[in-house]
Amino acid sequence: MTNIGDSTSETLGGSAQPESVPTGVFNMDAMLASAQRTGSVTSLDSQVVKQTKQEIRTLASEVARLAEAELELDEFFDGFAPRVLTAMAASGLSVWQYDGDSFEALASHRSPDLLFDPADRSRPSAQHQSVLEAILAEGQPILVPPRETIVEQNRPTNPLSEALIVVPIRIGKRYDHLLEVIHPAGGGPTAQRGYLRFVAQMADLMSDFLRRQKLREAEANRQAVELLRENLQSVASANTIPARLHAAARACAQLLDAEQAFIACVARGNQVVATSSHATFDSRSEPALICQRLVNNVLRLDSSLLGNLLSASDRRVETHAKTSGDSGATVEGEQHLARLPEDISLLVDEICNIQGCRHLLIRRLGDHSSLLCIALWVTPPSEEIDLSSLESIGGLLGENQIYSSWQRAFRSLIGLQSGDSLTDPAVARNATITTWLTRAAMLGLLAAAALFPVNDNVSATAVLQPAHKAAYYAPASGAVEEIMVTDGQAVTQGQTLLQIHSPQLESQLDQLHSRLELARQNHDERQNQLAAGVSLSDFEVDQLESELEQLRIQQISISKQIEIYDSQLDSLVVRATQPGIVAAWELENSLLHRPVNPGDRLLQTFAPDAQWVLLISVPQRRISKVKRQAEGQEASISFSLASHPDRTFPAEISRVAQRVSSGPGGETNVVVEAVVDPSQIPLKQAGAVARATIRCGTTPAAWLLIRDAVQLVKSKIALLW
Repeated sequence: MTNIGDSTSETLGGSAQPESVPTGVFNMDAMLASAQRTGSVTSLDSQVVKQTKQEIRTLASEVARLAEAELELDEFFDGFAPRVLTAMAASGLSVWQYDGDSFEALASHRSPDLLFDPADRSRPSAQHQSVLEAILAEGQPILVPPRETIVEQNRPTNPLSEALIVVPIRIGKRYDHLLEVIHPAGGGPTAQRGYLRFVAQMADLMSDFLRRQKLREAEANRQAVELLRENLQSVASANTIPARLHAAARACAQLLDAEQAFIACVARGNQVVATSSHATFDSRSEPALICQRLVNNVLRLDSSLLGNLLSASDRRVETHAKTSGDSGATVEGEQHLARLPEDISLLVDEICNIQGCRHLLIRRLGDHSSLLCIALWVTPPSEEIDLSSLESIGGLLGENQIYSSWQRAFRSLIGLQSGDSLTDPAVARNATITTWLTRAAMLGLLAAAALFPVNDNVSATAVLQPAHKAAYYAPASGAVEEIMVTDGQAVTQGQTLLQIHSPQLESQLDQLHSRLELARQNHDERQNQLAAGVSLSDFEVDQLESELEQLRIQQISISKQIEIYDSQLDSLVVRATQPGIVAAWELENSLLHRPVNPGDRLLQTFAPDAQWVLLISVPQRRISKVKRQAEGQEASISFSLASHPDRTFPAEISRVAQRVSSGPGGETNVVVEAVVDPSQIPLKQAGAVARATIRCGTTPAAWLLIRDAVQLVKSKIALLW
């Protein structure tokens, strides 16, 4: 319990109060009794007194429960301040924190502006700060009288016309918090001591909460340090460079609480060298290539995006992290939204869609590291990202540790000690002869390796599609209300596939029915007038008959419109036009309750015995070799699916299509169609991504290495002519 001094040890009634008072319970009986004796309350109804006592006890009990709950500071103060003010009928409350040099407002509830610095509301005004400093120096709960009341000339005065009840709180070795309640002046000295005692008890509860909060923060910091230690140990204990990079990517994902993390190397052209999900992966896979292009664009267009949270679809960048600049100073990020460059935003969308995420962050593993981390999240991090741990990982992945072993191996192979450095001429001559003989042997080995025939393969991205398929499109605007089929389900002709709901059509149809009913009522009314009108004139009869004819024509017109709208509503039920198997990815996620427009493709089906084709996007510079091998029936194809990367399946070239497509970097690709045996496909999914390899015979290894460069030079020379 906080020591509240001799002046607060008395009760409102003047009798002795036990030193041990239950935390959070205020002696309401003593307060009311003393109020009656001091004349502050002239007449009190017993029922009102009981009700007031019960309300204050309830509020104090609620504050005690808040102090024991695991809440954030803002949540605690949002519940603490209103309850204390209600129990005391006070006008305001503030909580101040002292860091040894200045005061900062942790919470403020209805406190007047006179208590705060006009330029910074988180700081006290000069006059108010002198009051807080004096109370903090004494270390005792004090009731500061209003500014009109001067007790001592040499003490700082209250800037308000209301009393200030201030209780210092000690969490550690010194007083570092102050609970301040603004209370209307009035009541006798005994009542004021009772108020002071109540605020001191509330300060005890707040002190308990702050202690628990510091313990929780210390435990969270300990767990974070332990997690960092374990990850650093896993990186340092890896035996090989790929294992070390994989451990680093996995450590980045764990420390950032991300779903996925990639490691890219600037020294290798920003190539992705590791991922957190797989120990081994293909650096030419689609996600790796997209990450590589994304890092290229970020470093080329806007390197300031490094360390910021990039979000997909909404084209935004959010400064959401604690980052360290080149100077090493820590910068606290503020919430800030900005437009992403178009080249970067498209790549962010693409990689997020492939990985099933919505947000990503690119960050160097240290200011001078050549490695970058690309982390992805489904939902944005709920707390500020601390990126300082990435620098520790970057320190374990220095370039010397990753690449020096290859450099040393290369120097040990060709960099034999020169004979010039030896003092004995005979030994130097023998060393020189040995060096040149070794180099000659190495050149012979290199020549043999250069002329050694190797497989000349063309690898390209491919898409698996059924040869014959039926596509279904949205007949009108609306929203998909119900989906009756699932992916891979067999359907029959006429079977209902899905139902589209169009509120606009239904509203128009309801209006037509209302108009038709009104026309019928008017027709019946005119018919009755004509039948009962024995005294009608000829002009009135003619007029009624004309109106009846108009109403009859109107009913016919409205009925035909209703038939048209009924047929349109019936067309919103999409039915299968032929038997087949549904080929679509995650129908419910992509269509259910989503708006559609006329002509939007909804799903497609393929016949169970349909032939499947592999559409291979071959680079145009390789298509001549593929054509020659296809004409000679020497080319063979094997492919692997993204769903089954460990298995390969055969295919046969059927034709080279007369159409081209654009590949990465603006490269032109020619589509090659290959026939696939349906029985060989383990998972029949239209649009499945595959990696195809076309074997086009053999070629010398050296030519395989320099072929692209030679062809590029030849094409440049041909353009000059």
